[in-house]
Amino acid sequence: MERSADDYLHALGTGDGRAVCSSMTRIAQAELAARYKQDTCRKAVDELLKPLTAAEREQLSGTDTRSPETKPPLGYVDLGDNPLQLSQVVLTEIDGHWLVTQLR
Repeated sequence: MERSADDYLHALGTGDGRAVCSSMTRIAQAELAARYKQDTCRKAVDELLKPLTAAEREQLSGTDTRSPETKPPLGYVDLGDNPLQLSQVVLTEIDGHWLVTQLR
């Protein structure tokens, strides 16, 4: 579960919208697209990252993950300091894979 959160943050920091979106549930993808008024998750990722500098993106991709906790069917991974001011990744296990359902 913590590895899934790490992979998600790395993909986000490198701007790999395809990897970011494929590591999210379909509902989370749709919510992200709606939040940024885009028609796809990948375009929403671009909008989310647009204000970040290269240094901030690098910091984001290396964000510390810690204190993984599972309360089935959800998992929670706390995050260290990062330029998006995210504090936690919420994941759900689907077919043996942990997918991001929410960012806090």
